[in-house]
Amino acid sequence: MPADRALSEDTVLEAFDDLLARGKLIYGETKPVYVTDRGFDFEFRICQAFLTKPQLTGPQSNTEIRKFGPHSDIDFADDKLLLAEFNNGTHILVLNKFCVSRPQYILLTKDSTRKQLESLGLDEFKSLLEVFGALEGGERGRGTRHWMLYNCGEEAGSSRRHKHMQVFRYPTSFRVFPDRQPGEVVVPYKHFLRYLDSNRNPSAEELMSIYEELLEQVGRPGPHNVIFTSSWILVIPRTKANFDGADGNGAAMMGMVWVTDEEKIRRWERLGPARVLSQLGVPLPMER
Repeated sequence: MPADRALSEDTVLEAFDDLLARGKLIYGETKPVYVTDRGFDFEFRICQAFLTKPQLTGPQSNTEIRKFGPHSDIDFADDKLLLAEFNNGTHILVLNKFCVSRPQYILLTKDSTRKQLESLGLDEFKSLLEVFGALEGGERGRGTRHWMLYNCGEEAGSSRRHKHMQVFRYPTSFRVFPDRQPGEVVVPYKHFLRYLDSNRNPSAEELMSIYEELLEQVGRPGPHNVIFTSSWILVIPRTKANFDGADGNGAAMMGMVWVTDEEKIRRWERLGPARVLSQLGVPLPMER
């Protein structure tokens, strides 16, 4: 599929539903559980897809299943997973096999030697802008809004080594803290946020420059999460992926916590959700 052709949501959902019916991807409707702790809002969801999702430190996926390249650890279990190539073929957009939402995408490097512990590069931002343009109808403010998540390194919550970004529909049932008024939310960890000019579309070069500036503010190379929308870009330095049995990726750091069962939610509640986030990142004083 050519990169300059808008992706039809009907076509994507048709492929998604067919793959789901044939057991080639895993997804189930979830009911949110809302919690507010020390001024920070959380939305917990129990996701059946995570029960069989391989992790870097646990059992790996079936080595006999085709992958996205000779060095990839991401399953290419069916041709319908592949949707399009972008940025002159540096990246491919595929349907995620382990889904929290319908649909859910992975934007991964076509070069399977690229690793998840690398920072984002210019080709990532070029590909991402093309993907957002295709999924959202080519113009900001039209079509369905999306957001990108990048878990850089195992400590940031990455579960695969092949370099990839995740793309989701923007949450409608939960308001993340960058969309709230300054001072309205107490964020329990260090983070570096830049709002984008709402009157113009930034270039990939401009986004890359902003990202590099945010990394400089972090002050140290290492694991981090990147969350990008058409309105802002956020970098969160990470210290660990798991705190006393409560783990999370970049979505969890935003308050959207995806777990395998109710006991995991209870563990987060016993530990204190805001405290968990502070320990997964770089702690800040919690005033409330």
